[in-house]
Amino acid sequence: MNLPKLENLLHRFFDHATAKVQVTDAQGNYHTPKEWFSVPIETIETAVRLLISGEIVNYRYDAAKGQVLLNG
Repeated sequence: MNLPKLENLLHRFFDHATAKVQVTDAQGNYHTPKEWFSVPIETIETAVRLLISGEIVNYRYDAAKGQVLLNG
């Protein structure tokens, strides 16, 4: 499995659900993580199943509704 491709697909799928947080490092610098998502674990499991089956391209994640929806 191509892990960078897997990561890229999941990032694009959950793009609109990026957690809006800032963290401070030991030097006091602020960072906004782009790899943290505010998504229920069940939704992540659904996305992974769709990814494994190859069907993820037919779906999108609607962050406002909190649902995985069929494209259409």
